[in-house]
Amino acid sequence: MKRDFVFRRNWGERLPRISHGSGPYLHSADGRTYLDAVGGIYVVNLGYGVASIAEAMAKQAREIAFVYGGNFETDAENDLAAAIIDLAPAGFEKVYFTSGGSEANEVAFKIARKYQMLGGQAERWRILGRWQSYHGATMATLSAGGKVSRRREYRPYMLDFPRVTPPDPYRCPEGLSLQAYGRQCADEVERRILQEDPASLAAVIVEPITGAGSGAIAPPPGYMERLREICDRFDLLLIADEVITGFGRTGKPFASQHFDMVPDIIPFGKGVSSGYAPLGGVVIHQRVIDRFDKSAATGVFTGYTYSGHAVSCAAGLEVMRVLKANRLVDKVAGDGDDLLAAAKDRLKQPIVGDVRGKGLLLAVEFVADSKKKQPFPTSTRIQQKVVAAALKRDILVRGETGAFDGELGDHILLAPPFICEKPVLSDMLDRLADAIDEVSKARR
Repeated sequence: MKRDFVFRRNWGERLPRISHGSGPYLHSADGRTYLDAVGGIYVVNLGYGVASIAEAMAKQAREIAFVYGGNFETDAENDLAAAIIDLAPAGFEKVYFTSGGSEANEVAFKIARKYQMLGGQAERWRILGRWQSYHGATMATLSAGGKVSRRREYRPYMLDFPRVTPPDPYRCPEGLSLQAYGRQCADEVERRILQEDPASLAAVIVEPITGAGSGAIAPPPGYMERLREICDRFDLLLIADEVITGFGRTGKPFASQHFDMVPDIIPFGKGVSSGYAPLGGVVIHQRVIDRFDKSAATGVFTGYTYSGHAVSCAAGLEVMRVLKANRLVDKVAGDGDDLLAAAKDRLKQPIVGDVRGKGLLLAVEFVADSKKKQPFPTSTRIQQKVVAAALKRDILVRGETGAFDGELGDHILLAPPFICEKPVLSDMLDRLADAIDEVSKARR
């Protein structure tokens, strides 16, 4: 075996080497074929080996691969921005590109800060987030996030960003309607704003439908709309983190479009390029741009060398074309409804507490006591065992912890490529059910 010179996330671990991919499958150098049921990590929406994306990138690289965005623009950047605006909710007018989702949320924070400064409120800089959320791996995004395990080692660097309890319909208090529960959770946001002093806050950030931190949780009816009202009343920008959910993952171009509200900034990443090139960014509403245009300011410092990288934008533009030409967002909506119904029926093992999701973003939450909805102790490592059992069956799923309180709560996520046909999705559920059944039986 060759000596390994890569400093890996788990530095003592050697990983399977992938030689190539095709559709929803990854093929390793040692001859195994994996069904990738999580799209890498909620990224590979169009599957592996799409020749037209590779060709678009190669064509762009031959013409011009890179120019510095502070000096020049390219057709690839402009055309992709136009395509994204065409998909975005009404009122969004501008796009700024980054290399990924963490940078996108950082830019959203900078824009929110600048927006408040231009409104004569320079003391407003803090971001209100939610527990069990995840917005990125940079220090500011970790500060806004509420995934305890990922924050712990970096607390000395954390900014003073407050958080609130997120809604979780699975744990709606007994006797309370979902509408009343949603109102209750939104009211907590308002109370926290008042407790923290609105004059110190610039924005609120939420995932319209949650990703890794708590696993495909859609808020109760009325929650997002109430959040919009609260932000308007206190002149706070509402940032809808759609790094995972953007570009069709939930059966709409953006998950925000499932609700009767419009955010101010939508950070995106992952699926925008389907993993073919590093790419992310933010979509900015006209109401934010208006304040910028009316001011004497000329820009916002971001400092990202690869913003608007021509090859990455060319990849994203071809992804947008393929999405539209094949009506894949509509396909996700239909397949997602069928997959969720089948998963609820198929995954009824004793350790399964909740099966939830929207479109082709599904989560399975595991509990020690289904009646009390009590999570497993972290020492049981339930999600890790399910992931390992799935891997034995050559299926890749994503395991996470913290759905209950940021620390406790095991769940796995599924985010298969949009191009998966029904037999593949059925095979995915069969393999997953066998894996969960193995872990469940081992606990008896």
